[in-house]
Amino acid sequence: MLAFLVTSDRADPQVARLEQLLAKHGYEIVGKTTIDEVAGDPQLEARRDSLVLVPSLPGREVDVEHVIRLAGEVAGHAFVIYVADEIPQAQYKALVRTGAADWVGWDSAMREIIELSQRVGSNVPTASRHSATPEAQHMVVSFLGTCGGSGNTTLALETAACLASLKGKDARSVAIVDLNFQRSAMADYLDLVPRLDIAQVVRNPQRLDRYMLDIFTSRHASTLDMFACADDGIDICAIDGGVVFALLEQITDLYDIVVLDMPPYRIPWVDAVLKDSDLVLVTGLYSVPSVKQIIAETKHLSERELAPEQVAVVVNQCKTTAFGGIAHDVNIDGVLSGRRVFYVQQDWPFALDCVNTGVSMVQSKPRRGICRDIKKIGDAVLAVRPKVTP
Repeated sequence: MLAFLVTSDRADPQVARLEQLLAKHGYEIVGKTTIDEVAGDPQLEARRDSLVLVPSLPGREVDVEHVIRLAGEVAGHAFVIYVADEIPQAQYKALVRTGAADWVGWDSAMREIIELSQRVGSNVPTASRHSATPEAQHMVVSFLGTCGGSGNTTLALETAACLASLKGKDARSVAIVDLNFQRSAMADYLDLVPRLDIAQVVRNPQRLDRYMLDIFTSRHASTLDMFACADDGIDICAIDGGVVFALLEQITDLYDIVVLDMPPYRIPWVDAVLKDSDLVLVTGLYSVPSVKQIIAETKHLSERELAPEQVAVVVNQCKTTAFGGIAHDVNIDGVLSGRRVFYVQQDWPFALDCVNTGVSMVQSKPRRGICRDIKKIGDAVLAVRPKVTP
């Protein structure tokens, strides 16, 4: 693999780190001092999988228009990555429209450059730049809680973290969206800053694009991306289905798997989102009242014409036997018979410690019993045949 590094200052520490990153991932580095030197290079013209990295440093900024022109000239032979702290929105759109370039910020460059490099040479549109594997289809998975305290947000977040940690042929790009726009607490679970400004989207949904989404993204070190709102007291009734679907359409186009944490209240667009999901996981507790709510919810989804394979049940906080297995109640299990059910064991001390320290359970101790239970949910997600396609 060939990577052209276009800069007159390869000794700069930031540039040096980028060069080391590319070398570590098997790239042969070709140094160029100006953009004009790249387009006519015979090594580039003979290949279709080259990478062109154009870093812009403070005091030595690169003209974005030159980068856009370069992307147009090398399209079909290379993919151009412009690295800078910021880029004007109009120029960002022009860069992406070339189909052979993208921009990454210095703060996330080390991760995003490798993600983008995995796309080079594939025929996947650049609109799906976050997609981790060319053969992956976009999938939406919704977690729907049926009672307070069922741990719906935790289950959604841990399943997303589990999927985001997969490697090799199973690797997927994953985003999680907290649709509780009014009082989101999800970012606190991973000690992130919530960046989604839904009020801004409500005011002008036509402005929503990939540039704005990048601003709205809270990025976790695990490669999991999060879209969650700060508690700004927005009137939930002011958010109509058009705004929600505009947001989800943009996000779904960028990731292999999008996990949705559904709100605890039923407003008109909720059923529409559930119906468009590839898989709906109805969550509750291992108790008679909660299971009754689960049955009522699965019946409601069936009446909304969701197919049986689109719906599964997750029973959370189950007690365990002395040998570590789920302590089953035949009466409760009997009520759930005929449904696909996942049981997640209770592990309060571990879960509480992870929440208080802002770390994911499945990524800190994946062999723990509760994490193995969550992994089974992740495996079920990977087995779904998506109906939402690029």
